[in-house]
Amino acid sequence: MELDDKIYDKIVDLCNEGEGLFSNSLYDKALKKYLKALDLLPLPKEQWDASTWIYSAIGDVYFAKNDYQAASDYFYDAFNCPEGYYNPFILLRLGQSLFEQGNFEKAKEYLLRAYMLEGDEIYEDEEEKYLNLILDIVKAKNSIKEPDALLEEHVEKTATKSVRAELDKALKEQIEKLIEESNMEFDQKNYIKSVDLLQKAWDLIPNPKGRYSESYDIALYSSETYLFMNDIIKAKEWADQIFDCALHRIDSGEREFLSGKIAFEAGELDKAYQFFAVANQKSSGRCFIDEDAKYLKFFKKHQTQK
Repeated sequence: MELDDKIYDKIVDLCNEGEGLFSNSLYDKALKKYLKALDLLPLPKEQWDASTWIYSAIGDVYFAKNDYQAASDYFYDAFNCPEGYYNPFILLRLGQSLFEQGNFEKAKEYLLRAYMLEGDEIYEDEEEKYLNLILDIVKAKNSIKEPDALLEEHVEKTATKSVRAELDKALKEQIEKLIEESNMEFDQKNYIKSVDLLQKAWDLIPNPKGRYSESYDIALYSSETYLFMNDIIKAKEWADQIFDCALHRIDSGEREFLSGKIAFEAGELDKAYQFFAVANQKSSGRCFIDEDAKYLKFFKKHQTQK
């Protein structure tokens, strides 16, 4: 989507200032510029093309500051922005950030994707340890054999069903308009009309729907709205759909957390705990942020009883 020209120009100016500061190792000052640029993006921020490079720039600052947890958080955000999932730089830095946190198996996934897109050239100015991590996968008897085929096989195993498809421009705009109208109806407390509009948007997505990013948003909003309406059956139906939607997205436990909330509200507490436990592990505990405190309280209490 395209931003208003004035907002876009301001964002570009701030990012250029940030880049200049970053190149002079003035990381904190650069970070302030990038965060100001990020604040200028309307919600939801990840829908704008500019979000990809702003989140990447912020992540790169944190990487330079050796704050690898923050770096991976922002590169995860960048990955989920337009065209972020096949941006070699994002994949490289995300893999490196995970490497530095000791998450080597997950690091391999993203370092390999970067290698597949750019080859070993992308590692020329990087420490050897990152390329060395994946060379074991593409080497056989000390010589590289058909790296593309070997890498594709490994990525297929570690990034199951990560194929993404793009909607036709006109259809994409039609679906986005329906989602926007649904959000407006929700804000006006017209919940039935809100989910009806989401259903219309869902019906417009070609099969298999899960290959399109929009399917995730529609299923998520539908499930959350039905949960808000205390229609547990419908909420669960849509939550179940999410597990087949946009599997190219970074998996930080959002699907499991939503299913955990639904199970909790349905009184299925053992099931709720199991979902929360998976979400907690995948998100490193971040899944409970900005959520009703009762879920975290329940999880901690149940955890002590295990």
